[in-house]
Amino acid sequence: MRQLTELRAEVDWLRAGCQAAQQRALRIVDTAYANWWKNPSHFRRPTFRSKFDAQGFGLAGANNFNLRQVNAKWGEVRVPKVGWVRFRLTRPWPEVSAAKSCRFTLDPSGRWHVSFPSAQPPIDRAATGAVVGIDRGVANTLAASNEVMHHA
Repeated sequence: MRQLTELRAEVDWLRAGCQAAQQRALRIVDTAYANWWKNPSHFRRPTFRSKFDAQGFGLAGANNFNLRQVNAKWGEVRVPKVGWVRFRLTRPWPEVSAAKSCRFTLDPSGRWHVSFPSAQPPIDRAATGAVVGIDRGVANTLAASNEVMHHA
């Protein structure tokens, strides 16, 4: 991270970007290379992103982004060096406001999307000893053979 600080002092376009997003990207690259060096048979060599591929960045930590609710349908997230960005609420506000990180992605049509990952509550299980088959899907994350549907 010290090298990033030195580079930001020298290069104007690097200094114009958000330091938190740059640090997070460096941590992801560092983890990818560390995994590849430790176990090359399991992890493939990290590849560089093209500007023509999917673009995005992530922010983590309470100091790097703030959330506020505008009304029942809309919320706003403060992105460093950008300001307040409005997004449509698709989940209940308490669930969104509890997020510890966020990810911004650019789709092929030029629209930006923001997602807030959240921890899923543990599923209570009854120790009946019965065997249950599980099907993983898109609309229902898990569909069990005992007709129980679990949504992400």
